[in-house]
Amino acid sequence: MPLVDVHELAADLGVKHTDLLANARAVRAHVSSAGGAQFIDSRHIPRLRGAIAFGPAVSKKQAKARADAVAEAVTVNVRARGQKPATAVLHLGPTNSGKTYDALHRLAGSRTGTYAAPLRMLAREAYQKLVALVGADGVGLITGEESISPDAPIICCTVEMAPMAGDTLVVDEAHWAADPDRGYAWTRLLLGGDYDLIEVAANRGAEPFLRAVLADVDNLTVQYHDRLAPLHYAGQTSISDIPDRSLLVAFSRRAVLELAGTLTRHGRRVGVLYGALPPETRAAQIDAFIDGHLDVMVTTDVIGHGINVPAEHVIFAETTKFDGNQVRPLLTWEAAQIAGRAGRYGLTSGGTVRALRPSGGYGADKRVVRDGTEAAAGRASDGLHVTEGKLRPTFADLGSPEPGDLGRAIAAWGERATELLAHRPGVEPLPVNALVTRYEQACRLAKLPIEHGFSRGWNVDGVTLWQAVAVPVNTESPAYRVLIDALTAGQGAAARSGADLLTEVRTLASGSLEDAEQAAATSRDLMMLARSFPDLLSFLWDDAAELERTASQAITKRLGRKLRPAKRRSTRKAASSTPTPRT
Repeated sequence: MPLVDVHELAADLGVKHTDLLANARAVRAHVSSAGGAQFIDSRHIPRLRGAIAFGPAVSKKQAKARADAVAEAVTVNVRARGQKPATAVLHLGPTNSGKTYDALHRLAGSRTGTYAAPLRMLAREAYQKLVALVGADGVGLITGEESISPDAPIICCTVEMAPMAGDTLVVDEAHWAADPDRGYAWTRLLLGGDYDLIEVAANRGAEPFLRAVLADVDNLTVQYHDRLAPLHYAGQTSISDIPDRSLLVAFSRRAVLELAGTLTRHGRRVGVLYGALPPETRAAQIDAFIDGHLDVMVTTDVIGHGINVPAEHVIFAETTKFDGNQVRPLLTWEAAQIAGRAGRYGLTSGGTVRALRPSGGYGADKRVVRDGTEAAAGRASDGLHVTEGKLRPTFADLGSPEPGDLGRAIAAWGERATELLAHRPGVEPLPVNALVTRYEQACRLAKLPIEHGFSRGWNVDGVTLWQAVAVPVNTESPAYRVLIDALTAGQGAAARSGADLLTEVRTLASGSLEDAEQAAATSRDLMMLARSFPDLLSFLWDDAAELERTASQAITKRLGRKLRPAKRRSTRKAASSTPTPRT
């Protein structure tokens, strides 16, 4: 990389060369000497500009005054609607009770509006159903990785992608509003969405929250739904006796693949579903099960979030899960969400739920499975009680801070929101510790120091840095490093690091199953960043999308080889056709 003379650079930047050297030390820009002169690598110039703009290092007293000023600018706003909805309808009930079915048909009848779901697969499933109802020209799909007819009159999307205004809004799985990571998106949409008609599908336990956030709607009605197909607990079973058309549920990728391998050695035709699988591979596995090409689907709890398959039986191989902090027993409502996948109305005539008999390190708690089944059938409470949805700040709420002040502003908003929302029904502040940590990780990746809670050296505006902190990409993903390069050294640096990463991803895609899964995940992260930062990273989209398809195809092939049964076995005839599925 070209070196720049320190004295010449100082003159260009309008500072003393001693001040330039001090800022170089602050942002850890290496200074070399040769022939009696000092030089700085030109790659560090954007960070130096940011450090100079931020000003010199501050004392503790100055830092406190600055922190007070940042905190003073913070506001806590619960977004008010621009227009009051004419009508809101709550569809409340257990799984397989027709609540989403009814809401989707209302959306199809309106011919314009939005369907918002927690998962890409749910959004795609709704898209396919609506295409069948109104035609392909009338429906679009928008997720972090897909965009089909984005200007269509009806849009199916993940909830974070949902527009804030329109005619009809359908919000699915609205009890997710209590989720500590993503709940803010449901709360934001339900509190502030400018729609004429709002249809909400949720667990009955979410009713207190939904009534609170829709209290401004004069015409609010509640429709309680009962399960449409019978469901029963059927005791224990062994892995060798699992019937066809079954979902076998475990809670880690390792467990899913291990159990699937055991079943293939018994001659079963097996598919798998778990979080690391890309959307294309998941869709292929589900289609194979629907078409009768698989006997058993081994899956994580991803199956419990509204994905519809013609399963007659659900078998729990485990009833404990790691929730990000600890391994704990399933809550009743979590078990019910999974158990309810058995016996889907319109796909089968009824369903049974079983616990796997302890063997080989697996086995389920019969009480947890039985309680979950009773709740899914609507014969008992599932224990879920959602009274508040999460609220996350906007950049304006943070006082539109400078990039160096952003971490302090996030923390200050958390303190103020906790105080001001203590008695506000329906909402509570999102814990901001994770956002502050992401901000600090971005600073470390950029090699920018943090002094007294303030960072130095960013060469972007505050709103761009906030978007980088909030974007749903793990800061440990190699794709995030490309974003940091774009923010600190410009598009050229991002193009170089992005090209290097794409080369690594191509190599991974041709490796093992684990390598191909990593390649697909990194490609999806690059696609998300390209969509979120079009001015900086849009050039990555085409290559990343192509690599994601390549990795997905490789995963499908490797799974096919890994899950090839030891011998073919006859399967029961698939369930006869029944009325249109209801969800």
